[in-house]
Amino acid sequence: MLDLRHIRPDSLTMKSLRILSIFALGAVVCSAALAQSSGEKFIRAFYAKDDALMLKMDFAGWRKQKMEMSTSDYVAYGKPGKTGQTTKKTRADEFKGMDQVIPMIDSVPKSLTHVDHLTIGSTTILATVTSSGEMKTKKLPQDGKSHIFGGTTTTIDTWVKVGGSWKMKMTKTLSDKMLLDGKPMPGM
Repeated sequence: MLDLRHIRPDSLTMKSLRILSIFALGAVVCSAALAQSSGEKFIRAFYAKDDALMLKMDFAGWRKQKMEMSTSDYVAYGKPGKTGQTTKKTRADEFKGMDQVIPMIDSVPKSLTHVDHLTIGSTTILATVTSSGEMKTKKLPQDGKSHIFGGTTTTIDTWVKVGGSWKMKMTKTLSDKMLLDGKPMPGM
């Protein structure tokens, strides 16, 4: 820390004041940049881990990460349907849906999330994210065949600062394209 107590005010020149103000401004800018970069690094690491857990089919790890990294009042809004209605799911609803799908999954050949844009504030981060994935099913009783489900979804995820950590509070689907064996799914 720079100790300025020994400097007399009458000995300060405009040049030395300018240098001191540049140092002070630099310290403020650096601390703000570090805070933003740590939030950005945290958010990007979350999505990378989410992809890794899916590729390993570590659904228990995925659930644990979702529990730890989302608020208790987390909500997911789907894209409005043809009637204009938007679906709304809680964290528990998402877990229930995943629990129904897991027994049908044979493999997850693709899970890739790209952070398209971040808007970083002091207590909120908005992340525009595009996720693409594929899962291969086991043979389904309906037709005795395995299938490839795939899709690409773009969302805006709202992260909030809780204590010293970031947690996802909300996700809102902007667009999604779902495929079944490489063809658009009916009703999507």
